[in-house]
Amino acid sequence: MRQEKLYDRLFKKEESGVIILFDPDRSSIEETLRKIDKLNNNNMVKAYFIGSSFQIAFNLDEYVKRIKENTDRPVIMFPSSHSQLSRYADAVLYMSLISGRNPHLLIGEQLRMVPFIVETGIEAISTGYILIDGGKITSVEFMSNTKPIPRDKAELVAYHAKAAELFGFKLIYLEAGSGAIYHVPFDAIKRTTEFLSIPVIAGGGFVSLRDIEKAIKSGAKHIVVGTAVEKNKLFV
Repeated sequence: MRQEKLYDRLFKKEESGVIILFDPDRSSIEETLRKIDKLNNNNMVKAYFIGSSFQIAFNLDEYVKRIKENTDRPVIMFPSSHSQLSRYADAVLYMSLISGRNPHLLIGEQLRMVPFIVETGIEAISTGYILIDGGKITSVEFMSNTKPIPRDKAELVAYHAKAAELFGFKLIYLEAGSGAIYHVPFDAIKRTTEFLSIPVIAGGGFVSLRDIEKAIKSGAKHIVVGTAVEKNKLFV
């Protein structure tokens, strides 16, 4: 019998909720595990993303392994480069920054990830990554050397997402950036989800349960929260 893919379970069958993003450059493993101990008791938390906008300068495998030992939630890599992969993760977001025009992040880093994915057999979830203006220059904007789509261009966001779906991507990630002043506009989420038949997740700037719930009602499958958890504003 074919084993069910994590993608099908988490992004199609699972009820909508929250995915927590941990940045190993900003949170020690001890601090992360303390928070996970609390987060594991929250039914809204569906999975954990591990990723950073910068180069991780320590043993990422050990970080991911320790998290896996302390949760039954899926642990998924959210890499900004081929060096941010771990064989202990359940899956990897195989992302292309389709809102930008930087070929290195459209296909360059993805090519460098291929040997790892083939060797480990890790589940790769093809993801169209779309950066939307969050009110300030975020780390992802600076490091990727790409400009975000303006906040008032919901139709342009939807068209980029549809292009990704036509290319065969299985997931869309609408991103305002870590620590964004403004989260992804509800209108952009609504227009995109109505235009697509694949799941859409959104992250960046979500700091209240009210906004998370409204984003889900607008059509997002899951909301990704990082900074608000780091600062103990949500769930912990």
